[in-house]
Amino acid sequence: MIVLPQPGLRFALAAVLLLTVVYAAGAALAVPGIQKSQGLAKTNFVAAVEAPSYAPGYLLAGVWQRFDTFWYLQIAEHGYEDPRSVVFYPLYPMLIRGISLLGVPPLWAAVLVARLAAVAFLWGFVVLLSMDLEPGEAQWAAVWMLAWPSGFMLLAAYPESLMLAFAVWGFYLARRDQWWGAGLCAAGAAASKAAGAAVLVGLAYQCWKDREWRWGPLGLGAAGVVLYPAILRLSGLPQPAAIYPVHWRTVPAWPWETVWAVVRGGGDVVLWLDLGCLLLIALLVWRRPLRPAYAAYSAALIALFLTKKTDPLLQSTMRYLLSVFPAFGAFGAGLKDPYARAALLTVLAVLHGAFLFAFWMWSLVV
Repeated sequence: MIVLPQPGLRFALAAVLLLTVVYAAGAALAVPGIQKSQGLAKTNFVAAVEAPSYAPGYLLAGVWQRFDTFWYLQIAEHGYEDPRSVVFYPLYPMLIRGISLLGVPPLWAAVLVARLAAVAFLWGFVVLLSMDLEPGEAQWAAVWMLAWPSGFMLLAAYPESLMLAFAVWGFYLARRDQWWGAGLCAAGAAASKAAGAAVLVGLAYQCWKDREWRWGPLGLGAAGVVLYPAILRLSGLPQPAAIYPVHWRTVPAWPWETVWAVVRGGGDVVLWLDLGCLLLIALLVWRRPLRPAYAAYSAALIALFLTKKTDPLLQSTMRYLLSVFPAFGAFGAGLKDPYARAALLTVLAVLHGAFLFAFWMWSLVV
C-alpha cells in the first residue's frame, strides 16, 4: 500500500498559489509590452493568439499561450495529425483533453494540469530531499528551483512539472521499497517527456547498487519508454529522431561535440549564460550528489540534452536544467549563510523576471 506523507504539501500549495498571484500581477504590468510585441508571435496555427488584455482570464491563462503550448493544445484536440508534433510526448495533452471533456476550455485545462503537477512536484521534492536533508534545507532547495531563471516554467502550460512530479515520487517510492509504484512513476515520466527516461536510468542504477534487480517494476518503467515510439510506428507516423533534423533544426551529436561547438563558435551573452549554468548544474551534481541514483539520473539528463545539437546552440537550456533537481538539493544543503542567500536570491529574482517577461514578449529564451 502506498502511503503519501503530509509534510511538504502545505509548502507546495502555498508556493503555487502565491506564484499564481505574483505572475498574474506581473502579467498586468506586461500587457502594454505584450501588445507591442504581438507581431513577434510566430505560430503555425490558423487560430489567432488571444489578444492581450487586463481581463482575469488573460492574466491567469492567456498570457501562458506561448510556443510549445500551441502544439500540446493542438495534439489534445486533433491528435498527431501534423507529423511535426510527434516530438511532443502524449501524456500532457491526454490530460488536457481529459479535463477539457469536463467542459474546461483547453488552455485553462493546460494551465490547471501544470499547476496541479507543480504542487505534486514541489510536495514530492521537499519530501524526498527531507530524507537526506533538514526540512528547512529541503524547502530552500525548492525556493532555489522556483527562483531559477526559468523556474516559472514549472507553472507554465508545459509538461516540465508533470515529468518532475513523476521523477521525485518515483525515487521516493523506490527509497520506501515500493518498487511497483516507482516503476509506474518512471513510465509516467517517460510518457511526459523524452527526458523522463532518465528516471528509469536512476532506478536501474539503484537496483545495480543494491545487487537486487526488480525486473517487474523496471520492465514497467521500460514499457513507458518504448510504448510511445511503438505506437508511432504502428500508426505509420515518423519517429521524433527523424523529425528533429528536418523540422526542428536539431541534429544528433556527441555531448562533447555540442559543447565544443559552443566554445568554438563564440556567441552572445545568453549562450554563454546557458553554458555557464549548464556547467554549474553539472558541477553541483558531481561534487555533492545527495544519492548516487540521483547522480545517475542527472548525468543521463545532461547527456541526453547535449546529444541534441540545436540551431541556435543550447536552445532551451534553462528550461531543461530544471529537470536536474538534485543540483538544487545541493544548493539547499550547501548555501546556509543568510547574506549569501539574500545576494543569490536577488540575482536569481532579477534573471527570473527578465526571462519571464522575455518569454511573454515572444522571445524563445527557455
